[in-house]
Amino acid sequence: NVPKIKISEEKITYPGIKQVYRIFDKDGLFKEDLLALKDEPEPMDSEDLLKQIMKNGELIRSLPHIEKIQGFYIENMKKLPNIYKSLEQIQTSRIKISEELDNLTNALKKKYQ
Repeated sequence: NVPKIKISEEKITYPGIKQVYRIFDKDGLFKEDLLALKDEPEPMDSEDLLKQIMKNGELIRSLPHIEKIQGFYIENMKKLPNIYKSLEQIQTSRIKISEELDNLTNALKKKYQ
């Protein structure tokens, strides 16, 4: 798989096959998300958010029942700091780009610009 990049005035795409990791603080609360290349080591105190459910047009895992989805939502809301739950003060979450992905992106930008 050869990494590709799309560069335009409006946006830039990050190259390669990626994974998003949710990183938690020492108390188990959401800290930030990290966009990284799929083959990078998983950060400590994190969980991967992108899970493959289809391959070649076929379902490769069973879909959870609504009760399991509801339980997943409730548990994840407990991990979300209160600042992100406020409707009065909008707080955006933090998304970081891994150093390896950032280096690859910059190298491809230099190559094609």
